[in-house]
Amino acid sequence: MEQQAKKFGFFRQIATAVAQPKKYERFLHLSTGRVIAFVLIFSLITTFVSYYLPFIISQIFGVSYADIIDEYVPEFTLKDDVLTLSEPVEYDDGYTLVIANSNIEEFTGEQLAEYTDAYESVYLFSKTNMIFYASGQETTYRYADLTVKELDREGLRGFIPSIYLMMVVSGLMNFVLCLFWYFLGALLLMLLGWSMKGFWNMRFSFMDLFKLSVFSKVLYELIVAVLRMFRLELPMSLFIGLAIGFIYLSMAVKQLRADGYESGSASSDSTIFSRSAAPSSKGIYSRASMRTTGYEKKEEADHTEDADE
Repeated sequence: MEQQAKKFGFFRQIATAVAQPKKYERFLHLSTGRVIAFVLIFSLITTFVSYYLPFIISQIFGVSYADIIDEYVPEFTLKDDVLTLSEPVEYDDGYTLVIANSNIEEFTGEQLAEYTDAYESVYLFSKTNMIFYASGQETTYRYADLTVKELDREGLRGFIPSIYLMMVVSGLMNFVLCLFWYFLGALLLMLLGWSMKGFWNMRFSFMDLFKLSVFSKVLYELIVAVLRMFRLELPMSLFIGLAIGFIYLSMAVKQLRADGYESGSASSDSTIFSRSAAPSSKGIYSRASMRTTGYEKKEEADHTEDADE
């Protein structure tokens, strides 16, 4: 069984999770550490596909930051903690919004919030501060707090490597958020499955349901990553994700029940929750187990009475 689990590689796990929900019993043979490692690697790949890959493509084949400075940044000076622009600037590609206007004294978080629902990234530059939104995070800087005391259009080019570094850090923050939402979604699916175990007429340990829930989310996460690569968002994504995951989870449970799966018999990890699972010598149906146990006890009692006589 351990050799089969070792041969069950990462990409085969993805293929099984997406295309073969009736073979989810294989996931129950994986250790908890391997399941968590799968989530880490899978989230790293989806983060690269949805966040870094479009950025890399845009810089190589599209409009780079150097091109943006040449085409969209007007003559400006940043001196004595005050920004002065030759003219206001607004850049909007449907994904990123940049507004720079030195006639505005200061941008606030409330003004930024007006744009965050419609754009993935928002950058606002006023006379005295700059505020931007990226990867779900809001950041504000006052020019007085910066180490740069004087800057112009040509000097801005020297900050391009720093902008790339900021994008890398922003992507790492995006990766952490992906992990959080992945585990949260798996937890919600696990709780939903736990509430349905009576209807399914099966007994599960929490760890079994956790493993099934983790892999039930794979298809949804792939769909979201591909959509974000093309700068598209899935409406009502939380509910759609739960619906897709629950469908896969239900198909997996149905097949496990048909195969005679017994909670705790396939999992390679023992947890404190598995105490509540049915013993390995019993059947998967609780009522059938009770009938079988009662019949066996009755036979034992009859034999005892015969021996006493």
